[in-house]
Amino acid sequence: MTSSDSDTPSSSVEHAHPTQATPAPPGIVDVKASRPFTSSKATYQSDSRINNLSKVIIRATLVGALYGALVSIPTELLLRWKSPFYRSFGTRIRVYYHTIIIAYAASFTTENSVLKFEDQMRLEEAKKREELIEWSVANGLYTGEEEGYTPSKR
Repeated sequence: MTSSDSDTPSSSVEHAHPTQATPAPPGIVDVKASRPFTSSKATYQSDSRINNLSKVIIRATLVGALYGALVSIPTELLLRWKSPFYRSFGTRIRVYYHTIIIAYAASFTTENSVLKFEDQMRLEEAKKREELIEWSVANGLYTGEEEGYTPSKR
């Protein structure tokens, strides 16, 4: 076996600049293309949606914490007034009482807001898909055969 027949690359091969993308060699599968849902251009991974979701989560957490405080403070005052057993509790248990009620209200409100946000995103995606299909049908690009629909011949 001679040196020209070896499988090692020769020194005359030009190397691409590190900032340029080099194509994958033949036989090597691009990992991004072989895995679904890894596209950086996916609409659910867009920066605007992630920012909107972050705003929804922060706003809902704060609103839920306020709701929890509106419940925990009056009930704590009522328990202090009416319950001698509650009055015997220390500060740690009273803080724990407030923390549990506030955290529960915040998490409940946040979960509901995120579910509403997800529903809104699903509706927007369905609307976009419907508009795209209508445009494709109007321009003759979509016939239904791609999804297995074949019109019956009479």
